[in-house]
Amino acid sequence: GPIIREGAKTIPPEKAELVSQAYATLESFLEGKDYFAGDHLTIADLCLASSLSTASSFIPIDKEKQPRLSAWLSRMQALPYYQEANQVGLDKLVGFIKSKLA
Repeated sequence: GPIIREGAKTIPPEKAELVSQAYATLESFLEGKDYFAGDHLTIADLCLASSLSTASSFIPIDKEKQPRLSAWLSRMQALPYYQEANQVGLDKLVGFIKSKLA
């Protein structure tokens, strides 16, 4: 928000740390299962894929600390409809935000 609305040029370290803490929490939700709501893909996964793909474009998921979360996002990105449903808009948003950071 501050980048788009207020002209901020960086992501404050304390905000990045909050995102990293959220990643750790989400990692724990995936313990013993492949998807957030159980053993199969649900709307919860699709919703989270959008948010996490955006966040990880700026604050990458640490594959060492969050291997389940990283693998889950890779599975989401491999879905046949992911490109059209999420990646096209994500690329536009990331490009827009990065232009504001330049």
